[in-house]
Amino acid sequence: MPGGKVRKNEKDEDALRRELKEEIGLEINGLVEKFGEYQNNYEYKKDTIIIFVVKSFNISPKYHFEIDEWKFVNPKDLPRGTSPGTRRRIGEWLNQRPISGQW
Repeated sequence: MPGGKVRKNEKDEDALRRELKEEIGLEINGLVEKFGEYQNNYEYKKDTIIIFVVKSFNISPKYHFEIDEWKFVNPKDLPRGTSPGTRRRIGEWLNQRPISGQW
């Protein structure tokens, strides 16, 4: 899942739109749905992670120095190496597990 920092005075959804455009060339069409907000306290961090669901978009694929690889995958068949946090969020989205507030 692409991500990034929210700039000072920037709304979460605006950061989402900016990061997706910068990192993978994806432009969102219309509204997005906020799926959940999570706290990441692992590895001595204190991050808030907000997950959105984007259903309508255009993409002109590009590669960015912050991203090693990206691709669309079947959420029921995630690639090896997918992080445990990402696996949990996708499981929640698929209604396979209860939603948690902890990343």
